Amino acid sequence: MKDQDIVKLIRNHQESKAFTRLYKYERVVTKLIKSKGGSKEDAQDIYQEALIVFYEKCQNPDFNLTASIDSYLYSISRFLWKNQQRKKGISFADSELEESEQELSDYWEEETKSRMAEAAIAKLKEQCQKILQLFYLEAKSMTDILKIMSFKTADVAKTQKYRCLEKARAYYQELSNPQNV
Repeated sequence: MKDQDIVKLIRNHQESKAFTRLYKYERVVTKLIKSKGGSKEDAQDIYQEALIVFYEKCQNPDFNLTASIDSYLYSISRFLWKNQQRKKGISFADSELEESEQELSDYWEEETKSRMAEAAIAKLKEQCQKILQLFYLEAKSMTDILKIMSFKTADVAKTQKYRCLEKARAYYQELSNPQNV
């Protein structure tokens, strides 16, 4: 389910479906809070508050989600945790803040790359998707792929896999550099 679909569920008063999907992002926030000296219970409390903030934002018709939901919830949670610590008289060291921001940046970069790779593969024809799935996700040998896909020889299977991979790379490049399209 896409992030915008979750926002639509909230706006259409289907909160239970939306929140079921939103709870899959909790582990990232738990890791953040624990790395900053909090407990699992602290992380759960912060995540609940972040969900409330997100829910309220979604109710605003002018709200436009520009980041992924996991990045958005991570940012809200990080802010809420820092705010809570400030109220208790505990402050983040600048190096901890920079480290946290770098973690978010790295996470966001990996998430973006992953989504672009998925989009590139989705643009491939079904046969190419199947070949790449068999080889990379299911770890099938070229002999197995030859049989499953009814190719004449293993060389044909290898060539086809190579062509599919090159096409996926080209699509990925297009997505990485939209101004070149």
